[in-house]
Amino acid sequence: MRLFLWVNALVTVTCLSVELICSRSHLSETYMNPFFVGLRFFDFDCFQQRFHRLHSAAFYSLQTPFHFNLLAPAIPLYAFFYAAGITNSLNVFLAVSLIVFLSAAALLARALIRRGLSAASSVGFASAVVALSFPFWFCFQRANIEIFIFVLVAGGLWALVTGRGYVAAAVFGLAASIKIVPFLYLALLLPRRQYRQFAFGLLFAAIVTVASLAWAGPSLPIAWTGILTGLDAFRREYILAFEPAGIGFDHTLLSISRRFLPIDHTFALLLRFYTPTVALAGTVLFFTRIRHLPFLNQFLCISVAAIWLPPVGFEYTLLHLYSGLGLLLLAGAWSAAIRPHLILIAVLVSPWSEFILHGIRFGGQIQSCLLGALFVLALTRRLPSRWDQTIPLAAASLSTV
Repeated sequence: MRLFLWVNALVTVTCLSVELICSRSHLSETYMNPFFVGLRFFDFDCFQQRFHRLHSAAFYSLQTPFHFNLLAPAIPLYAFFYAAGITNSLNVFLAVSLIVFLSAAALLARALIRRGLSAASSVGFASAVVALSFPFWFCFQRANIEIFIFVLVAGGLWALVTGRGYVAAAVFGLAASIKIVPFLYLALLLPRRQYRQFAFGLLFAAIVTVASLAWAGPSLPIAWTGILTGLDAFRREYILAFEPAGIGFDHTLLSISRRFLPIDHTFALLLRFYTPTVALAGTVLFFTRIRHLPFLNQFLCISVAAIWLPPVGFEYTLLHLYSGLGLLLLAGAWSAAIRPHLILIAVLVSPWSEFILHGIRFGGQIQSCLLGALFVLALTRRLPSRWDQTIPLAAASLSTV
């Protein structure tokens, strides 16, 4: 735990020190602001005008600024916060985001105390994790709903290790219905032969999607077409385009090509084959290797893949590494075996904003390489734990933590 905090703090202080020097040299904000990627709270504020047209076909119009580029179940989530009014909605959203992350840290501290660690050390560690969490503060600065995806995935993980397979499937399915990538976490059910739960998770995601489309309206066909239109616009504007301000916070494998190679017909051709190739390779790797690994390795492989392999992904998706951190600290694997994992996670959740070439950041591409290293480590270095037992026994042992 000290090792994790020392590494996290060292990388953070290095970034802030470099950017302080840049500020005294009167350079542009790119060099001085580790969060600089555009207007603050933009990911929440940008949809305010559009939601005045909710329940009508105009809601999906690309003529309205900042097209809605998420899946249908995200619509009720945004509508819930926007109901507080233009003045208060952002404050409510930010307050809930902060409470959610602090609550997760408090639960980690409580679990560490039950493991025998002193209250002062447990609370101090959890507090430092929050203070040094660049992914969370980036998510907070953007006001992005990824914080709720983090909560759902963490909740599904808790349900899984306590023997609540159907609850885990439902929660993972709900997360996948808002953002597609959490669908990967349903694969954790397969090595346990929980095939019915896996199918239930898919069915639950489908039901939530249809219900959200019907609620958003004005009809299922119009809503479905509107969502697809928004997703296509997102593909053109964020995946098939080079965005100078955001590329330094994109840590996906594909971001390396997007950062250093021309965005031309060759890149478009690469993208056309990228997703199906990665999906096929990942499926083969899961059934031939990952499903035979201990549970900790399975989760780390899947969580890293969910962060690293989508066509695009920004700093806030690194929040999901904290679930892996919690598992490593609570699984009873308190040994030198987990040190490389802790070091890599600590480095990844620290800021890399000071790496700039010709006015454009490339810290995200360094993080992409580090994610690849963490994936290989999880794939090759076995981490046995009590959660490799049957689900009932795992639930019984967890109740003592």
